[in-house]
Amino acid sequence: ILYARDLVQAGYIGDVLTANLSTVAQAQLQRGPGRIWQGVRANGANTLTIAGGHAIDALCAVLGEFAEVSARVSTRIPEWRTLEGKPVPVDAPDSINVVGRMASGAEVSVNVAAVPSNPGGNRLEIYGREGALVIRANGALSLGPNQMHAGKGKEAMVSMPVPAKYKFAPEGTPGGQPYNVAQAYARAAGALRGGGSFDVDFNLAVQRHQLIDAIERSAATGRSVRMS
Repeated sequence: ILYARDLVQAGYIGDVLTANLSTVAQAQLQRGPGRIWQGVRANGANTLTIAGGHAIDALCAVLGEFAEVSARVSTRIPEWRTLEGKPVPVDAPDSINVVGRMASGAEVSVNVAAVPSNPGGNRLEIYGREGALVIRANGALSLGPNQMHAGKGKEAMVSMPVPAKYKFAPEGTPGGQPYNVAQAYARAAGALRGGGSFDVDFNLAVQRHQLIDAIERSAATGRSVRMS
């Protein structure tokens, strides 16, 4: 994600024209007492806020912030079951579609869903005036491992291995979540030692939840919402 962000900011694919993000996760339709509460929308832990929130955060890390969003949020699977087989009504969203305009002017579409069979994983496609970037992951983009390909002009897409300068975790750190946490700790420590800022902070968390709120407001009212 950091590498893609820097490529975009450096103009590797030119001005970004459009992008689309698809995040399709495995739905868990039978849950124990530690997870069944997530079926209640008011509890705030659902496909929009978790899988969607993390995926949209990755998109924004690469492309910047949204200026305007228009969204549809729905519950396509209205019932789960406990481990004992008891049906439980669900109103937590499991299908989210967003179209929006970034502060840069790029037009973006986002599809987030939880499905019971053969989820397609995650894919972020970014198209610029001079080229394109595609990031894929079987799991969440925020967890990895991710694969990135890029192409300029009419050239075929080629793999874009991440340069060593983006690897902050100690050699031998296990992949996945342990590696991501180690990366974050190493970057935070570097910022503290150097007296600089760390771009992942509570201000960013507030900004991201304001975006999620805007998506929910747009879906509830049927109107676009401009980000202040």
